[in-house]
Amino acid sequence: MGPPSEIKSAQPQGHPRVRWSRWKAHWPLLVWLGAAVATLALFIYGARTGGMVGYVEIVEHPIASLELGRLVAVDVVVGQTVKAGDVVARLETAQIDAELAAEEVLRQEARVTLPIPEQSALQVERQFASALASSQTTLDGLRLQEAQDKAELGVLEGELTRMNELLTKRLIDASTVGQLRTRQAVLAKAMALYPTSIREQEQRVEETRRQQESALAALRATARSGSGGSRNFLVEVQAQRVAALEARRRERVLKAPEAGTVGQIMFRPGDVVMAGLPILTIVENQARRVIGFVPEISARDSQVGQAMRVDRMYGFGESFAARVTSLEPAVRGLPGQINPVPGRTMRGRRIVCDLDGPTDLLPGETVQLRTLFPFWQPLIDWIIPLMPGHGAR
Repeated sequence: MGPPSEIKSAQPQGHPRVRWSRWKAHWPLLVWLGAAVATLALFIYGARTGGMVGYVEIVEHPIASLELGRLVAVDVVVGQTVKAGDVVARLETAQIDAELAAEEVLRQEARVTLPIPEQSALQVERQFASALASSQTTLDGLRLQEAQDKAELGVLEGELTRMNELLTKRLIDASTVGQLRTRQAVLAKAMALYPTSIREQEQRVEETRRQQESALAALRATARSGSGGSRNFLVEVQAQRVAALEARRRERVLKAPEAGTVGQIMFRPGDVVMAGLPILTIVENQARRVIGFVPEISARDSQVGQAMRVDRMYGFGESFAARVTSLEPAVRGLPGQINPVPGRTMRGRRIVCDLDGPTDLLPGETVQLRTLFPFWQPLIDWIIPLMPGHGAR
């Protein structure tokens, strides 16, 4: 019997042992071939959709008054959690309370006496005189506040110029300059709104005068039908005035429209706040939507109703399910927060995804969105944790 080498060479070429020995001799090539296939799959599906970056939408509610007024109290602090309907700020109601008290006196007089036309006209004139005086006082206060804010803004701008020079020399802290800049921004915005507010208040004064003239004319017209018509007209005018004043008083108590956390407070008690200017903001705690940007290379791949997976960009944690609800028609430059290559202009298509349920994502948090592919997803989920740099998330 010959040596083993002769026995091995005597085996036919198609023998299983011969084929297996050939496979073992080329195993590095097979491993690299498998890695290339996996890399190609990740490139096709990962580069096109897996690298999508986005952020949790910030739902912020500005709290503002519908009319000019002096801020009496802010009942919350930054970071405080509030429920829908909680009182967050109050404006002064002294003038409204005085007018309501006067209306109540007139209403009591109308109950016990039957006013003749002259008495009715006198009472109506007194009511409108009070309203005119209140409107004129508000107008004068608005003009005075404009002059004060203008003077303060001028002084503040000069102070900021000096502070910026000191900041350049690193002689003061940047936070000091930041506070002055915030106050400057508020005053600048207020100065821009003053002309409109003053013009609207002037129109209210003129409108009150026209209503007074119209009411007196109507009262004289009803005098011919007897004092009963005058009394009915007076009662109707009083009821309308009381309803309007009570509505204005309710609007001066500002409440949270939704549950959330106080984000910013722009004014302090004692400040005169113009109509429509936010006094504070409330940020909703529960994330509802995620704003994403599809890379330009795959701008046509996404569609409404597509299932997505949302992961935190930084740190480990639970993944969340979402679904695409809208797509922006245009391709735009990516915002800096979600630009994967800082300093370089990247372009993408904005998409909006609704989260399927409650999450612990923070408003504004940066996230990654991945399209779910039933066939490739198990392979992608297995390989991605093995990739270099994944643990830094």
